[in-house]
Amino acid sequence: MEQKAAGRKILIAVDSSEHSNRAFDWYLKNIHQEGDHVYVVTVVELVQKINTGLLPGNYSVERITEIAEQAKAESTRIETMLAGYVDLLRPKRIACEARQINESHVGDSICKFAEENGASMIVMGTRGQGKLRRTMLGSVSDFIVHHSKIPCVIIH
Repeated sequence: MEQKAAGRKILIAVDSSEHSNRAFDWYLKNIHQEGDHVYVVTVVELVQKINTGLLPGNYSVERITEIAEQAKAESTRIETMLAGYVDLLRPKRIACEARQINESHVGDSICKFAEENGASMIVMGTRGQGKLRRTMLGSVSDFIVHHSKIPCVIIH
């Protein structure tokens, strides 16, 4: 009996930017194949998203409460964003999973996730920074293109 070949595993790296939305839409319109399994992945370092102040040290109960509320609000925002992508895939009967990765290095985390989950392709958007700005600040898409062991599609 002939076995049906498993579909591709596609990692779509997202954040809440228009660039991510454009890459997601581009995947659906241009390279989606029946049988694909899509991982919608975002990498977050919550510490960077929460204002803990300039100096480490002892915090008042009020400040700790404020920090906890910021963390909860950021987590809710991320969950809502990921659910939005899943809600776009499910009616099309596209197998999908949404994942939030809490790490400090976005590019490395995406490459590791892709490798550990057997992804056959990474799709993501880019902000289109100039060469000087990209050199000074770094670029997640540049990192992934240079360090990923699988094909990458970068949408500008």
